[in-house]
Amino acid sequence: MNLPSVPSSHDNIAALSSGQGLAALAVIRISGPKLKDILGRVLSDGGCLRKPRRLVLDQVLDESGEVIDQVLAVFFPGPASYTGEDMAELHCHGGRAVYGRILQRLFALGCREALPGEFTRRAFENGKMDLTRAEAVMHIINARTPQQVKAAARVLTGKFQQRLENLRRQLEEALAVAEALIDFPDEEIDFPLEAELESLAKELGEIRKSLFLAGGGAVEIAILGRQNVGKSSLLNRLAGRELALVTPVAGTTRDAVRFRTELAGREVEFLDTAGLSPKPADELDRLSQEKTRKDARQAALALWVFEATEFTPPPDWCSRPILVANKIDLLEKKQKEGLEKEVLSRGGVMLSALSGEGVENLLEKIAQRLEEEFGPQEGIPVSWQQAEAIDNLVAAIRRAKDEFHHNQLLITAEELRRAMGELGRLLGQEVTPDVLDMIFSRFCIGK
Repeated sequence: MNLPSVPSSHDNIAALSSGQGLAALAVIRISGPKLKDILGRVLSDGGCLRKPRRLVLDQVLDESGEVIDQVLAVFFPGPASYTGEDMAELHCHGGRAVYGRILQRLFALGCREALPGEFTRRAFENGKMDLTRAEAVMHIINARTPQQVKAAARVLTGKFQQRLENLRRQLEEALAVAEALIDFPDEEIDFPLEAELESLAKELGEIRKSLFLAGGGAVEIAILGRQNVGKSSLLNRLAGRELALVTPVAGTTRDAVRFRTELAGREVEFLDTAGLSPKPADELDRLSQEKTRKDARQAALALWVFEATEFTPPPDWCSRPILVANKIDLLEKKQKEGLEKEVLSRGGVMLSALSGEGVENLLEKIAQRLEEEFGPQEGIPVSWQQAEAIDNLVAAIRRAKDEFHHNQLLITAEELRRAMGELGRLLGQEVTPDVLDMIFSRFCIGK
């Protein structure tokens, strides 16, 4: 559901910016055109207004003048603030009752609770950052691994924006030349447009390769296979402890067992599923297998586990799985050599969940597949909207290059204008309010 667009200069907003719950300290953010008046009424001294950008010890008062809490207050006068307007932070004690009373007092004085991402949205709308950096704020908050933090920080510093701005200037020049060739066909225009479009396509191709889709939590990896092939043993081996019950009885696993960890800089969640069989033993078994198929379709990646002594192909609904030949400790040397050739030719791995042999190869294969699906973890984090805009931009440049090669100048110019529109969408220059609502609604409240 889209949130309503809120004018950035009309309302005073306040929200808890630190995490909820018990803590030593909590941080409350406030922003808006009447902030000075609100601070003058809620603080006993208001010294932060006289000493901007410095933490000043003060007291927050209720409507009767009683002290709610002793705080550190800091005032950031606009436009040199995060939001581009007058902004303040109150650092209070971290009990729910304390920050709750302070927020209620601020609401009574004319603030309203900020919508998710509204502080960053005001920063974007007031020209403090472009959309790539605004979304990087969300990526850095949601980062779950050190690599994700580093990647988001690279965008937050504006390096990605600089590359896009350079591309925009090149695109503007290319479009101007294409339009000049249309308007003045008899004039000689000394500009290598086709070479320039080739250079743009190459640069965009490099950018596209460096992207990875960020957000959305851990990447789910479903462990699938027939009953008793060692799926639960594999999960336990990956976890380094006994999470799933392992017995010789077929169908021991009925409910999915999950294990979350970090792999090659990504947060992943392995999902041990109920074993499949050609004919379910009972109604519970049938329901468990239906749940397995549903989990597999929702997962980003699937591991199809089978006993090394007997190859079992994955079902048709299991798309692009990694084949895992388990229990290689049961094979004779010649059997192992013959099977290994077949499994490796299919892009699979051979391992023993019991001994751990080959598990490292499996982890490397998973990391490789994740990079193919989501892009390099050390690259540029983007949302799906940004990835879509870049894909459209790349396609438009390639079409423009092809049309120019066939002397179709009108279509060339049209494709370049389409590319300019996608680039503007990336930078937030041509984004509708509804799209902004959707983007910033994914932020946490207080950011």
